[in-house]
Amino acid sequence: MNIINKVREMNYNFSIYSITILSFTFFYIWMTIYAVVTFTQFSFMNVIATSLVFLFLLSTLVYLSFKDFFKDKLQVNVVNIIISISILYILIIFADSMGWFWIKKYFNTYTLLDVDVGLGWNRDSVFHVSLIQSIMHLGYPSIGLHDTPVIVYHVLSHYVDAILLLITGLEPWDSYGLFFHYKITLLLSSILFLVAYLLKKANIFVFIYSLVVMLLLIINTGHVIGSHGLWFTSIVLILFSPRLFEKVLNQKYDFKNFLIILGFIVLIAIGKISTGFMLAVFIGFILLLR
Repeated sequence: MNIINKVREMNYNFSIYSITILSFTFFYIWMTIYAVVTFTQFSFMNVIATSLVFLFLLSTLVYLSFKDFFKDKLQVNVVNIIISISILYILIIFADSMGWFWIKKYFNTYTLLDVDVGLGWNRDSVFHVSLIQSIMHLGYPSIGLHDTPVIVYHVLSHYVDAILLLITGLEPWDSYGLFFHYKITLLLSSILFLVAYLLKKANIFVFIYSLVVMLLLIINTGHVIGSHGLWFTSIVLILFSPRLFEKVLNQKYDFKNFLIILGFIVLIAIGKISTGFMLAVFIGFILLLR
């Protein structure tokens, strides 16, 4: 009975909101320290600037999607800190497991150095960097060959990359690994915020269990972030899915709601055509049944 009472007491002392904010803060600091230590080709200020730019991007998206979530009061106590550290450990494990495969094959830490010493490069990575370079210099995606024609490709993520690179002033190829490091950080943080928003009044054990399950389901093989066209698309879909399905499940199907749903599907399709198509099929199936 003492154990049960202690568990109940702990549930009264914890706050999903506070745990989420603390976990995210610890995780982001950890990933930034890791970036400073690992990506030694960049100065300390270059890494910090990149960290702040990605942090601003995530904060903006999270606030726009879950602004009601931030009305609670931040509670910093022993229980919340201990649980936050536990969640930090879970996030680090998932970040490391994703990075081990994708960084080794597609997003090398020292991409420019690898070319200089004759270790070669990944053709898929070069293709995506060429699209980003073209957007930065010409304003449209192209691989720079055959009089630089426009490449009809899902390029939402590439445009976001180009904007972030223009802000930070980094070179696209050299910073390819650094940017992927923070893309992993944003993806895992987005899943954390999604679960916290959906289960803000849940039991702490349900919250942690749901977080692990959601991480496993969304990440799967890692293509959700490893496929270049999917990284920003996936984050937008994760963060705005609750509001999207509020519109879809709303009994009032007026022109405004249909326009919002259509606009979101088009945005996702610009990021990844197949993802936008499947989202449209899924939503259409729901609407048909209703």
